Amino acid sequence: MRTYEFLVLFPVNPLTFARYLAACTPSRAKDDPTDAARQLELLLQHRDKLKPLQPQRPQMGALEQRVASRRLVGDKVRMTNRLTRALKNYFPHVLRWFAEKDTVICCDFLRRWPTLKTVQLARRATLEAFFRDHHVRSVEVITQRPQAIKAATP
Repeated sequence: MRTYEFLVLFPVNPLTFARYLAACTPSRAKDDPTDAARQLELLLQHRDKLKPLQPQRPQMGALEQRVASRRLVGDKVRMTNRLTRALKNYFPHVLRWFAEKDTVICCDFLRRWPTLKTVQLARRATLEAFFRDHHVRSVEVITQRPQAIKAATP
């Protein structure tokens, strides 16, 4: 929410809110709507005791963006590793046919033919057209992959 400059954020220490809630609700009953109402009440009635969150220096904002993009890279690696583990269990041939699992061609291949049986039922011309549509220009790859697919055993 820091990206929106028009918002003023007031961080509240969880212990402060817990004590305020205990003072207001002796029964210690909790539910989200009531807690939200109590947080708003705390902010409106005791704003003078709360300090607004100061905007970050530009260097910190740039660092935060780099961390976020690094997190995306980590997510990509994590998802690729999960896909590889799943493929090892039920369709290991794909790991030999496609060196990179995070490519459009590999994902489209799996979406279109999720099992060895379905891809082996596809006609050779269909497979060759698929590879050409995905910008595979190597004649060797276009001829060898369909052969490897037809020769694969479960």
